[in-house]
Amino acid sequence: MRARIVSFGEILAVPWKTNLVLDCLHVGEPRPNVLWQHRMRSIRDNSKHQIFPNGSLSIQTLGEADQGDYTCSVQNSHGSDQIVFEIIVQIPPVSPNLRIQNLTHTDVDLAWRDRRSRKQPILGYTMNYRKTTHGNWDTMDVDPLSHSHWLQDMKCGTNYSIYMTAYNHVGSGTFIFAIDYS
Repeated sequence: MRARIVSFGEILAVPWKTNLVLDCLHVGEPRPNVLWQHRMRSIRDNSKHQIFPNGSLSIQTLGEADQGDYTCSVQNSHGSDQIVFEIIVQIPPVSPNLRIQNLTHTDVDLAWRDRRSRKQPILGYTMNYRKTTHGNWDTMDVDPLSHSHWLQDMKCGTNYSIYMTAYNHVGSGTFIFAIDYS
């Protein structure tokens, strides 16, 4: 009987640092040989990957390097078959590029550009600010669909530091730099 795969390939968006099993259930007589590939390279059992007797592939602790297409191929003397999984490894988003757009005596208008992508979706922003000489960081959530925000009721002539982070279901990204202004 010809080698056939009875699983279906799909597109999967998976959080980083998690484990994943891709099914490649198959039939055929004689028993088909199974070959897994990622980026056109054969996958072998190691500390990162394990191929189970039923043909499924386990990937441990997903990272950005694990993103891409995974192909499972089966073959016997009567034929072959293959399926493809597209894996999108989702990571915390990169902090937006923050800049001062306008100033008044007590308010600052901040604008930013984000870097949304399938692997870095954004669910929201957190604005952090404080007086630069001392004090705790004050935080506020900012609408994820906006690209500017007026920070109000600041003290005239006082130095402030401001930074912004973006977050998604995977976690919060780290900020790149803070804006200082007075």
